[in-house]
Amino acid sequence: EILSEVSRNYGAVLADWDGNKAKLQGIEATLSPLITSGKYDGVQYGLHDPKARRNLLFDNISLGLMRHAKTTPTLLCIEDLQWADPSSLTLMHYVATGTRRCRLLILGTYRPEDLTPRGGGPHPLVDTMRLMGREDLYTRMELQRLPEASMTEFLTALFGDFDFGRDFSSTIYR
Repeated sequence: EILSEVSRNYGAVLADWDGNKAKLQGIEATLSPLITSGKYDGVQYGLHDPKARRNLLFDNISLGLMRHAKTTPTLLCIEDLQWADPSSLTLMHYVATGTRRCRLLILGTYRPEDLTPRGGGPHPLVDTMRLMGREDLYTRMELQRLPEASMTEFLTALFGDFDFGRDFSSTIYR
């Protein structure tokens, strides 16, 4: 309720606040019950707990993306997921779970041939995809290499009828 009141009374000012404290006169009185309640004493519980710190970081990233996606449809493109570490993959899964109803699309690319098992177990991306699949969080689209004739069509569409020479398309294709 308090934060809704702050948003109503000071939201426009805070959106473009230039640091001028006079523009926020009276906000202290509105926030006082929240600050003096004893619930928010400034202590960061879990500061020394790595998992709690990780979850706080993940929450902040997820909330930031959700906030941005509320005003602008957002595409988050993550390439070469086959090289991502387990922590980054956990973050991707966390964000996908938390932003399911937002206008956020996470597009991840990887090379299946590079998903070799590590340390006797499956590749971390395979585990993440298995988890995300159970939660219906992703759709897999497999792309195949273009045939050489399609490369020629693509270059013509891109550059028109410009003549690069007879071997150019084959060189680009290779």
